[in-house]
Amino acid sequence: MYQVQSCIEAVPSALVIFFSVAFFATIDYLLKRVSQNPNSLVYYLLFSQLAIEPSKTCVEINGNHPLTTDLDLQTASSNGHMARPNKSDSSKNNKNNKIWKMQNIFLSEIHSIVSGPLAFICVYLRPAMLEDVVSTCTPLALGLICFSLGYFVHDSIHMLRRKVSTETIELLFHHFIIFITYGLAVVQRTYVAFAVVSLFMEVNSIFLHARQLANLRRANRSSIVYRFLCAANVGTLVTFRGITTAWMVRWIWSNWRLLPLPVALLGASGLVVISVMNIVLLVRLVKADYFTNISNSQKAKAS
Repeated sequence: MYQVQSCIEAVPSALVIFFSVAFFATIDYLLKRVSQNPNSLVYYLLFSQLAIEPSKTCVEINGNHPLTTDLDLQTASSNGHMARPNKSDSSKNNKNNKIWKMQNIFLSEIHSIVSGPLAFICVYLRPAMLEDVVSTCTPLALGLICFSLGYFVHDSIHMLRRKVSTETIELLFHHFIIFITYGLAVVQRTYVAFAVVSLFMEVNSIFLHARQLANLRRANRSSIVYRFLCAANVGTLVTFRGITTAWMVRWIWSNWRLLPLPVALLGASGLVVISVMNIVLLVRLVKADYFTNISNSQKAKAS
């Protein structure tokens, strides 16, 4: 009987998830239309300064035209002359990839701006969520989890429509864990508060995605704004991601014997994955934003 009631109560939640997916799909569609209109203001703000680089798959032979694929190499060799590359196609594909990445990060930024502050508002309105993370549930908190679920569903579809890379596999694995944990919270109306606390990490994602957008638009890495983004990114990663993850690990450890074994294993495994991803992300950011700048400045002085 309880399972039937839970399924009935989950119907409005499913509608919120559906509308969340539709919301992000609509924005994605509008961004695609804007990317095809160079005269619009949004195009100028987002896409006009994209850092378009030559295709990395191109190779040069004897200083002549680049060949893009092994098939081109074989064709040139068999015909006894150099095959002429289609540079416009290579540049177009590179630009399309940049535009797709800009759209993807922009959608992630919207999710972070909405979900991060809302998670703190949920806890502020119901402080008991930090004391009883199992049974405490409010309509706003439940709606926030459904909104995030909808975003992760759309983001997974958005990534699967492109070429799957190592980075994509890492993110899809992260999303898969989110589907299970948030999905159980929505259906069973338990651990909703625990899921809300996990969204504290989205505050860091605001600066993380802003930094990615700045890099795509070829921002001046020595400017005050970019340096602020880098500092805020690392600072919020340590605080909002690190401290939040540590608090969640401590709660799982303290209540291990009281939790059902599947829930305990799922929570522990999910936190292990998130902890590893946070550490790897921190190392990559510090190396890219600080050690790279130091090495570049040293080379400039030496020259």
